[in-house]
Amino acid sequence: MLPGLAINDAHGHEAGDDVLKHFARFCRGRVRAQDHLGRMGGEEFLLLLPEVSLDDAPRIIDRIREGFPPAVLGHGELELPCTFSAGVTEALPDDDRSSILRRADRGLYAAKEEGRNRTKVGFDGER
Repeated sequence: MLPGLAINDAHGHEAGDDVLKHFARFCRGRVRAQDHLGRMGGEEFLLLLPEVSLDDAPRIIDRIREGFPPAVLGHGELELPCTFSAGVTEALPDDDRSSILRRADRGLYAAKEEGRNRTKVGFDGER
């Protein structure tokens, strides 16, 4: 999302928390009942998409990302444009939680390196 520290510095921690809640509500309204959304900490969220292929997952995330509206705070007094970057991977048979999160984090890092507000697939090793 927009850098949380910048929101916190400019508008206070309550505004930063409100933006995170806005993001969670928005995402929950756009995923299936069997999908799972959770906050990992800070500004990081995890979205589990069971029975979704690695080809389809980025398209699903992009649909959410492209429709993400500004956060309206303070009874409509403040509108903050919001974006987010996402790293996507798939759970492979021999994976543990660490390897899955490592690949997703590589995708997130690549999305940020390429200019933010995009979705990238994370892989092990060089690609």
